[in-house]
Amino acid sequence: MSLLIVVMAGIAGAILAIKLSVPGGAIVGAMIGSGIFTILSTTKIVIPAPINFTIQVALGIMIGTSMNKDLLKVASKIVPIAIIGSLVFIAVGVLIALFVYKLGFLDFTTALLGFTPGAMSSVLGLAISLEAKLALVATIQIIRLIMLVIVIPFIVKIIL
Repeated sequence: MSLLIVVMAGIAGAILAIKLSVPGGAIVGAMIGSGIFTILSTTKIVIPAPINFTIQVALGIMIGTSMNKDLLKVASKIVPIAIIGSLVFIAVGVLIALFVYKLGFLDFTTALLGFTPGAMSSVLGLAISLEAKLALVATIQIIRLIMLVIVIPFIVKIIL
């Protein structure tokens, strides 16, 4: 019964976040809605393995279907730059994760996935499969997303 209620809380959170135009509304709202219910609940909510598997497969399919031929044309031209940029971002993420880990705040896997740049849905899918602390990874990723939404428009205005 608790699982059904947490799903309903997640759906309600997603709908509300979308209506409020929250960036990443569906995933962010679902996390907040289900998170609030879970925090307030007296029982531990566990997602059964078959549902967990189904969610991961759906997430992979969603990411896979976002690819197309036009993406490949552009990607082929920027591959070297993308590789160098990705390695720099990953290196910075590793350094921050090591710092947070050495301070004793998080285990290394959770810290690394939390501070890893990338699509939140992909990072959260990876966090599930690596058994990181999903709620903490999601929280750090949400902070990153909020900062992007706040900072990027200012950068665009300054440069353009």
